[in-house]
Amino acid sequence: MLLCAILVVEAMRTAAVVPIKTMMALRRTLDVGDSEKLQADDRDLIFRAGFSSLSVSVQRLDVESPGRFQKRVSMLRTSQRIMVLDLRQVPADVDLMPLLIDIRDKWPDRDKIVFQLRSAADVPMLRATAPANTLVLAGDEAWREVKSVLPDGNIIYSFGPIGPEIFQNQSSEVLSSSSGRDARPMFPPEPERIRQMTWLEPKNLEVMRQYGREKWAVEDVREQLQKWVDWGRRNRRYVWWTGFGCSIGAEEASRRRYFETMARAASYFDLGWCLSAYDGPWSVAKGSASSRSMRSETAAVFSSQ
Repeated sequence: MLLCAILVVEAMRTAAVVPIKTMMALRRTLDVGDSEKLQADDRDLIFRAGFSSLSVSVQRLDVESPGRFQKRVSMLRTSQRIMVLDLRQVPADVDLMPLLIDIRDKWPDRDKIVFQLRSAADVPMLRATAPANTLVLAGDEAWREVKSVLPDGNIIYSFGPIGPEIFQNQSSEVLSSSSGRDARPMFPPEPERIRQMTWLEPKNLEVMRQYGREKWAVEDVREQLQKWVDWGRRNRRYVWWTGFGCSIGAEEASRRRYFETMARAASYFDLGWCLSAYDGPWSVAKGSASSRSMRSETAAVFSSQ
């Protein structure tokens, strides 16, 4: 009997792949941050728009008051969709066990939870309380050679974001100019327009010129994604692209082209992604909680799939 139990545990640890139904659900994930202000209407809008799962950021207070956390996210769980609990904002010295036990003992839909880990050090604790749940490990821990791949096959390895950072963040420091002219970078970069920006501060002009020399066609993004896809194939593990998005301050047409380019590149590899974020500086929605709507350019993410 003991030998059988050992063999079952070992088989689970060395499983080659993540359950395909989980990975399929994570192909269109939206990061909703701490979800504190989300209403049922927000949830319904997100799923009507085409997102198949949500990623929720877990905070220290959530771990210290798991009952409060369960109440806060219960509305998001009524859809019976896969939900990613992102633990990366929880300080390393905070014990996750109270929250994990609460989920194990009180969440009837716990089989639909994916845990995004702080580091590989969390794996033993998660496996003690959630032996069958899919885990996500960030690239900083994962992108090594084969010797560093964990034997647990029910782990997805995430990576990202992929730039261009100057366009994604629309940094006020880079874009500032005393003339008041529009210095926003477009997507893809427009070298001729950039050459005419002689009125920019010298350091800002150089940053913009560097962006003008970069290539951001679909093929170029594919090339950047290829190394992660190859890593996953070589190691028989799923990879997941997290955190792509761009500032709402970006010019609308450029923002649409950015989403189309990134989504097409991901679609080429049938690569799952997590888009940042529902609201805030990189939001895909607009309006108040009572009258929220998706930004028109957000549709580009789905039309390119």
